[in-house]
Amino acid sequence: MQQAMGLGLVGFVKNEPDGKAFIEVQGEPASIDKLIEWSRKGPQFARVDNVEVSETETRDFNSFEILH
Repeated sequence: MQQAMGLGLVGFVKNEPDGKAFIEVQGEPASIDKLIEWSRKGPQFARVDNVEVSETETRDFNSFEILH
């Protein structure tokens, strides 16, 4: 996901079987806020019905990955 990488975030994104996208990121709070705001609109031609945000335990991510 170009947006997360461009913001210097690390973590991952994966598509769920029900069509939802699951994103887990770490980075500067301001960058995370920007990604959340972008997620409320999504990429061109996407339909975003809902965005849920929660905090979790810190994990040791080294980069941002797209999981399949």
